[in-house]
Amino acid sequence: MEVRNLEEAGFTGLGEALAALSNHLKGMPVFDFILRACLKRALDEFAPGVDERLVHINVRGNVKLKQMEPVGGLFQVLNDCLQRGRAPTYDAQYYAIYDRSLSTDDRDIYSAVSLAAVEKLLLHLFRTLPDYYVAALQEYWAGKDESYGRFSLSRKMTLSELQASLFLHELEVLFNEGGISRAELQRIRYMVQAGSRGEWYGVFIGSRGDAYSEQRSMFAIPLEAPVMNELVPRADTAIVLYSPTHGVEKFSSSAELHQTLEQRLMSGDSREVFLQSLAINERENFPPLPEFRYLKVEADLFARVSDNGIEKSCGDVVKQLARFADPDSDFASVVASVTSAQALPDILGQAKARQVALLRRAQKNRWPAWLKNAGSTNQEIYEALQQRLLESEVQYHEVTKGFASLKDFAKNEVEEFISPGKDVRIDPDSVFVNVRHLLKVTNGQQIETRERKTLTQAFMYGVHDQEGQYEIAVENQPYNPKLTPSNLINSIISLNVRNRYNDVRQAVYSRREVLEALRDLEGKRTALSIFSAVLQKHLTPSANDMVNRYNLGDLSFMSGEIKLGRQYQAFKDLRYFTRKLDREGFIVLYAPGFPSGQEWFEFLAPKQLRNKLLEWVQDNESWEYLKSQAVLSDVTRMVAEVTGDSWAPRWIGQSSFEFPFTTEDYPLENAVKNILSWEAKQIEAYTPQWFRKASLEEQGLSVRLHTEFKAIQNVAKDDLKIVPFKEFSRDLVMKTFTRYWELKGLKVPVFDPNYVMVKIHNVPEMTLTNLFIQWQIWRSDVTIFEKIVSAVVPGVSIAINELRDYLRTATFSGSGAVRALNVQAINDLIDLKPGEHYEVYLEKQFISNPRRVLKEVFYRELKQNEMLTAALAQKIRRTISNEDFNWLKTLIEGLDSSIRWGGYTSVPNVGVYHFTLEGKRIHGAYVLSRQFNGRLQSVVYVPGTHDGNDFFPVEQLSARLKSSAFRSHVLRMVSLEDQKAVNKLTSKYDFGGAPEAPPRLYNAYKVGNEFKDEYEAMIKRFRADVDYQTTSTWEAVWVDAKILIGIALDVVSLFVPPVGAVVSVLRIAYTIVEGISASLDGDKAVANAYFASAWRAAIMFYIGNIAGVGNSVSAIGLLSRVNDYAGLLSAVTGVPVGISYVSAVAVPPHRVESTTRLIG
Repeated sequence: MEVRNLEEAGFTGLGEALAALSNHLKGMPVFDFILRACLKRALDEFAPGVDERLVHINVRGNVKLKQMEPVGGLFQVLNDCLQRGRAPTYDAQYYAIYDRSLSTDDRDIYSAVSLAAVEKLLLHLFRTLPDYYVAALQEYWAGKDESYGRFSLSRKMTLSELQASLFLHELEVLFNEGGISRAELQRIRYMVQAGSRGEWYGVFIGSRGDAYSEQRSMFAIPLEAPVMNELVPRADTAIVLYSPTHGVEKFSSSAELHQTLEQRLMSGDSREVFLQSLAINERENFPPLPEFRYLKVEADLFARVSDNGIEKSCGDVVKQLARFADPDSDFASVVASVTSAQALPDILGQAKARQVALLRRAQKNRWPAWLKNAGSTNQEIYEALQQRLLESEVQYHEVTKGFASLKDFAKNEVEEFISPGKDVRIDPDSVFVNVRHLLKVTNGQQIETRERKTLTQAFMYGVHDQEGQYEIAVENQPYNPKLTPSNLINSIISLNVRNRYNDVRQAVYSRREVLEALRDLEGKRTALSIFSAVLQKHLTPSANDMVNRYNLGDLSFMSGEIKLGRQYQAFKDLRYFTRKLDREGFIVLYAPGFPSGQEWFEFLAPKQLRNKLLEWVQDNESWEYLKSQAVLSDVTRMVAEVTGDSWAPRWIGQSSFEFPFTTEDYPLENAVKNILSWEAKQIEAYTPQWFRKASLEEQGLSVRLHTEFKAIQNVAKDDLKIVPFKEFSRDLVMKTFTRYWELKGLKVPVFDPNYVMVKIHNVPEMTLTNLFIQWQIWRSDVTIFEKIVSAVVPGVSIAINELRDYLRTATFSGSGAVRALNVQAINDLIDLKPGEHYEVYLEKQFISNPRRVLKEVFYRELKQNEMLTAALAQKIRRTISNEDFNWLKTLIEGLDSSIRWGGYTSVPNVGVYHFTLEGKRIHGAYVLSRQFNGRLQSVVYVPGTHDGNDFFPVEQLSARLKSSAFRSHVLRMVSLEDQKAVNKLTSKYDFGGAPEAPPRLYNAYKVGNEFKDEYEAMIKRFRADVDYQTTSTWEAVWVDAKILIGIALDVVSLFVPPVGAVVSVLRIAYTIVEGISASLDGDKAVANAYFASAWRAAIMFYIGNIAGVGNSVSAIGLLSRVNDYAGLLSAVTGVPVGISYVSAVAVPPHRVESTTRLIG
């Protein structure tokens, strides 16, 4: 069920109407407030003008009594009487009325009212409290809410309007869900006339010979016939019935309606539901064999509904208050019952039940066709399996609660740390801190970063190193010594929740109850999935039988995981099933969450399965799925090995896929162990062991570099933002066609050229955008016919272009294709040449721009930050020494020097030089050198490598080039024009070839001129690549490029890799602090992964859209909102989900509020 569909069906308005009604009912005063009002009214009758706050009953001085009557303030005395179950009896020689609390001084005796009068008052009030209480309630409902101003309505009238609004929203949803037609919707609205006098049939219930009582919350409206004085049930025309328990129901005739009501009052369960909507006294006098009459009523319907609700409430209150006369009654219980009854709980409870019914109707309406056509028995099985799955998910949440994410763990740890005691708790998610950091930019300016985050997040992210420590202050909190700035920083360091989380989580997830809960969860998920596959005919009976027999413990079958290669962790959820004794025979694949919607596949042999997996590697959408199934630390290597050269399609040998198997003691043992291993490695990738062992200063420096990277990125995002070439081309083509149609006077809808496929002679199908990028294909489309004409008829070439345009054919398809699109339109516009327009855009945006100097500074700062971050990560991992880190850091920080370009050199010398192969520049890569112990020590820097060793000695270059992943990565950093030459060199280092000598580095020049030349070279390379693509006939995969502005993306050479590749995701792990941001999203993905998809949209919709979760509210307010809807969601799903589970699944973490500005 999609959230978007729920919104379109009117559930947003319905939820808001329910929330408004709920808030109105929550305004009901508490019991003590109304009881005090009763006391004041009675006192005014017995002793006009006396202030009850001055009336105190005290024992006279020096009197000691064995048995005391209630003493104290008059209100407290009344409370004590109700608790005792009797009125007091006072002896004037022992008790007196005083005007001061606890006084026994005769001078304080209050003469305005006598003790006898007070005793009489209390007896009277004790006997007639229900009358006074009901009068106070009625006065409350007749009064106005002053917060709405002088023109506000009475509370009762407001209640009527809110119920009318809720009814109309329910009616709208029912119409949108196909329950009634538009004509019927309009008929009901017209007959009811919400807010004024309408006309309908009232439902009267009684027994023969007795009076009939009207059920004022029920009504019936004929959809075709007029309303007569009385409706006699018969086989007539359609009619609708409204009841607070079932909402609007449609019947084919009044006879069917009448029969349904009779059946409901004959059945025990439905009769009890109906009786609960009546007042207590009406329930007691309800006839055992009721009869129905349907009489015409003309009135304001919802005023009557509200009157009925208030009267029922008052009747229930009277019944509950009468319990005070019983000395054995429990005072607290009576007060709770009265408080509940006076708040009209049935109105809200029944409204939620009606919403549940509508939501269930909506869910079934959104069932896929295969489920709608499955038959009622299969549908019941499907719903039961779905419910069992959700139960398992809730149980798994319970056994892992508090440890499922770093955020959960940090919250619990910080709460325990800052709370004064067990009875007084401080929620760190409701405490906010403000953090400020200044970064000095090399041109003398500063970048200021301010962040507002929760205290939990402050502990998660950690602090900076001593050199660049930030400022921190707690927001709007009473003094707490633990929360002073200095103590807070020390506490974050000492608690170090991120360092401790991995080991603590691993201990929890190793417990037997977690293993069993996960196994149960996987079993339920598999059962639902395979049942769905059978209904969709994705599996044959034999495949279904194999999987079911395995799940039931048949030892002749086996299940295992799938790996891309021996060096990889198995994919998280991919699983195969086969016979133990025939592992080369029939095999079934389970791929939960596969993008096509099909999760089960069967093959005659593993070879066919390998072929299918290879197809997935080559398909973009399926490849993304496989990457999502890979553990984070494998993704970069996986991409590098499978993607290969930047112009080649993705490919991997069939034999690379492995299907390991380990003997199982019980079904799904391998699956459970693999999932837990996968998740442990995923968590480890965010906070690796080598980082946890780093010094506090090293960890702090990582945090600071990350903060500074975000600061530079935020302040530079507009200056360095490049619109990708294909995005630019798409917009240009779209606008050009729009103008073209306008000039021709045609009304053609705007279409997206990326969704229009074009097929022309002897050329693979491509998008319309790509056709305009590769305009030369259209112009050079020479057919055999043209060649014959040119040869036979000399001189015809003069008109060959016109002839070609005349003869050329093309077909257009796709969701964006429009009828007006034809060959002539392409002929008229093909000379658009987006590449030339893009050249102008780049020149204006980056070269001839008045802010170019600032752009150059930002680019340099980003590059320096990137290099320092990589060097620090390697220092922590001990792949470079402290000594090497120090001299590399000095060179990196000196990249802003004003050294002028000294020309090309054959061998890089001391300083920073470009890294070249075959004399061709590897963009973004450098050689850093120093003189050490009488020799030149050189280190190569290649950003974004698959293993994170971006810095390595030049002597290791040959060994590095033997890695296919490294070679492919380097090749993508070369301009398109130079790739052929570089590829020829690097291919010599393949493991299969003979040992090669180290490549000679030449044709490089020293980096200087404040890094300005690097900025210009980056833009030039980009322009050259675009030009190469748009003018060359070489068939290349289009290379998109843009300046990276996402935090989690790697700042390598500021280019996105070719189609099919990804930015170095592993950089998230090695740029350590970014693991925090990734884990926030990752934790949410993990939490949501184990959630029944059919209900998740509904829960996210209600909690997010209606309850307003995710907005800036207090923790108490948030908990209240989640609590309000947890009951509704439990009713919808049929599973008691609880506040904890709903919060874990649906409540997003607070997004850090960050502002950045350039100072100076």
